[in-house]
Amino acid sequence: MDFTTILLQTGYLTIKEEKTFGDDYSQYLIAIPNKEAKNSLFSYILGQYTNHTSNFLIPMAKNMLNSIIHLDSESLQKSFEILLHKIPNILYGDIKKELEAYYKILLMSWIQLLGFQIDSEIQTIKGRLDAVLKHENLVLIIEFKFSLKDDLDKMINNAFSQIIKNEYYKPYQNKKVILLAVAFKSRDIKCELKTLEECLNE
Repeated sequence: MDFTTILLQTGYLTIKEEKTFGDDYSQYLIAIPNKEAKNSLFSYILGQYTNHTSNFLIPMAKNMLNSIIHLDSESLQKSFEILLHKIPNILYGDIKKELEAYYKILLMSWIQLLGFQIDSEIQTIKGRLDAVLKHENLVLIIEFKFSLKDDLDKMINNAFSQIIKNEYYKPYQNKKVILLAVAFKSRDIKCELKTLEECLNE
């Protein structure tokens, strides 16, 4: 049975909208029905990758959200490291050829658990930003960097510079804006949080 069909049958996906074209063809918009189903689904997916149960992942997600709100880069990085280093080495070996895409998907899956509304791969007048996350009056702008050669600190600095240079923050200046730079290098990760004001004044 098709995986999407299984998710529909089990209630993890629901039909949100149907468009009919003539008598023989319909197009369906499907979505995760609610927050509880989303958390359960992403906990299961992450559990398969990291060998952690939802009893571990949900409290970690709350800690990660708290780290973001309080600009605690060190705590957030520790959470990312715990998740990253629980991925079985045999699986890591299978995805080496597509590391950048894999890490970006993995990062966004982690963030999904935090309760943010996520917009990714957003086109702007000056470029494309990786992701914007919205939570009440908070906006988190994420820039992702990956390299097997560059230094992690260099990638972090480049990520912040790109956000400011390309003015990715401009549509969100009526909110509290936090910038998150994330750098991956093979099985190493580094992240740093800054306020928009801090970056603009550097």
